[in-house]
Amino acid sequence: MSGKVLPSLKTRLLVSAVGIAVFAAAWAARPLLQQRGALLFEAKVQGCLPWQLYWYDKQQEKRPLQRGDIILFPARGMAPVIADGQPIGKMVVGLPGDEVRITEGNVYINGGLIADVRYGAAKLGKPPTFWDKTYRLDRDEVFVFGSEQHSWDSRYWGPYPLSMVRGRLVPVF
Repeated sequence: MSGKVLPSLKTRLLVSAVGIAVFAAAWAARPLLQQRGALLFEAKVQGCLPWQLYWYDKQQEKRPLQRGDIILFPARGMAPVIADGQPIGKMVVGLPGDEVRITEGNVYINGGLIADVRYGAAKLGKPPTFWDKTYRLDRDEVFVFGSEQHSWDSRYWGPYPLSMVRGRLVPVF
């Protein structure tokens, strides 16, 4: 005998029963969870946001979007970097009514400097002034960003229509 103490039969049966009950409850709740949302993983090795796992809320909360919300939407007009239809997650930085001004490679929202386009300009071989433009976001538009310098986002392709947003993403990990 090695001196190990094995759990009693009663303990093993209890642990097994609890495990089966948890599995059965999760299995039974699966249709409800799938209807409500899904867990999504960042597909790229180096994503545009610092998180790797998100809860996708298919039934968007009724509250209006706020700065800092992370939204899921299909790519549209983002070639050559992202193909149309590919799901994208970005952070909302500009809301309807905001003024977004890109000038001399710097990005301003309502007069406050928030980022620049220098990394993208160098990567794409364009001058930083290539994207110089001013937008007044319509009531159906948001300006979205990734937090990483290599993010391909609104500073390069402009505002995105709210009507195409699929839902919110909540960072898990």
